[in-house]
Amino acid sequence: MNKIVIVGILVGLIAGLIIGYGSASAETARLQQQIRELENQVNTLQTQVNQLQNQINSKDAQISQLQTQLSSLQSQIKTLQDENELLKKLTGSVVKGSWKVIATFTGSSDLTTDYFYVPTNELRINWTWTSGKPEWAVFGFMLYKEGEEFSTASQLFAGDHGSTYVHNVETGRYYLKISAGNIDKWTITVEAWIPE
Repeated sequence: MNKIVIVGILVGLIAGLIIGYGSASAETARLQQQIRELENQVNTLQTQVNQLQNQINSKDAQISQLQTQLSSLQSQIKTLQDENELLKKLTGSVVKGSWKVIATFTGSSDLTTDYFYVPTNELRINWTWTSGKPEWAVFGFMLYKEGEEFSTASQLFAGDHGSTYVHNVETGRYYLKISAGNIDKWTITVEAWIPE
């Protein structure tokens, strides 16, 4: 009986080892499958990381190119601003507008005109005259502001045509004193610069 028991024990041990080995082999195969799946996931993630890094590198190159373009545009803007400032210094500020006639006077002898209103601070006085004896002709005028004794502007011994500009005039009512000798006919127009 001892032999049978020993043989039974041995058979049981061998069967247990075989079953245990079979279970261990199945567990090992399952673990190896999980390892392969994890390796595939790691490879997929590594591929995605590489793609993202390539995209980042591409975006960095685009950013660098845009920064270069921006720097070039800023340099061009600075150059244009400098040129604009130089043009302003050379030409002064350009004010858009036009000359509008605010008074016209004609005659052949001395005249003190009626008042006319000056709405802006820039005037242009245009004149023409004709004479049968131009060598003996005398023509001139003076501009006065209402209530003042001294002329704001004057043009004496004026040629047979021309223009006089009067800058920084105060707005208000003005009149002209015109002197004419040996003149057949004279015409004066007063214009104001009206900005847009």
